Amino acid sequence: MQKQSTNRYESIPKRSYFNAIIKLLEKEYKIIGSRKVIAMIAEDLVELHKEFYPDIEKRGFGQIVWQTTAATEKKPGYGKKAEDYGVKTVILPLVTKEDVENLTTLYSYSSLCIFPLLQ
Repeated sequence: MQKQSTNRYESIPKRSYFNAIIKLLEKEYKIIGSRKVIAMIAEDLVELHKEFYPDIEKRGFGQIVWQTTAATEKKPGYGKKAEDYGVKTVILPLVTKEDVENLTTLYSYSSLCIFPLLQ
C-alpha cells in the first residue's frame, strides 16, 4: 500500500501568531477549557496586539504611535489606578511632509541656526 503524498506547504498557515498564542495558553499556562474558549481568548490577544502595535504600513512619514486614555473614560481622579482606565492608541503627526517642504524651500540653512556665529 502506497502512502498518500501530502502537500508540504499546507502546514504553513497553521504556524501563525494566533495558533502560537493558543499553544502558549494550553501548554505553558495550562489553561483548561474548550478549544473555542481558548480560541476566543487568542482572538482577543491578537486584537490587543493590533491596537497597541499598529502595522508600519498604516503609519506615514513623521508619525508617532501614542497610547492615551480612551474618550469613554471619566476624567482621571484620585484613588484610581492608571491601569484601570481604558486605553486608546492613536497615530499622531510629529512632522508632516508640508513641514519638511516649508523648511527646505522657505528657509536657508543659516536662518535655521539657533545660535548665530559670533564675530
